[in-house]
Amino acid sequence: YAIGDTLSMLDDRLLLTLGLRHQSMVYEGYLYGGGAQNSRYDQSRNSPLIGAIYKFSPAWSVYANSVQGLAQGETAPNAAVNRGQQMAPYVAKQQEVGLKFDGGRVGGAVALFQTTKPRGYMGADEVFSTAGKDRHRGVELTAFGEPMKGLRGPGGLTSLDGVQQWTGDASTA
Repeated sequence: YAIGDTLSMLDDRLLLTLGLRHQSMVYEGYLYGGGAQNSRYDQSRNSPLIGAIYKFSPAWSVYANSVQGLAQGETAPNAAVNRGQQMAPYVAKQQEVGLKFDGGRVGGAVALFQTTKPRGYMGADEVFSTAGKDRHRGVELTAFGEPMKGLRGPGGLTSLDGVQQWTGDASTA
């Protein structure tokens, strides 16, 4: 379930959205071929969200948001000693800031964003576990237009930089 509200201030030029989402995950994992249970979890979490928009004019606005969510953990690959084992759920986080123009028939936006999540890793001992995190940062350009009444088209371009952090192994740091 989720609950949220948007507060409007400064004659609707500033909008602030606050929310909370409750998620529950129940998982039971079994070995391939053998059927024996090799992992189980039952986890719940309340995840916050916040967003803000400031409208400079009817056509121009700047925005920012931050959201978190509970996601299913990765599964150990076949090459791992603990193959098929499901890692516990993790919290993924995303932040974004952007500038948007909407001129009615044409518009576009530019946004900077970052997502982070824990990383699955198999070390020299061939045990798959969670170690470090993945961080993805990027910039996204989007555009839309209506060249003729009723025909509207979107387009976009994204540049993404993904890195592994704090894995505990210098070769993947």
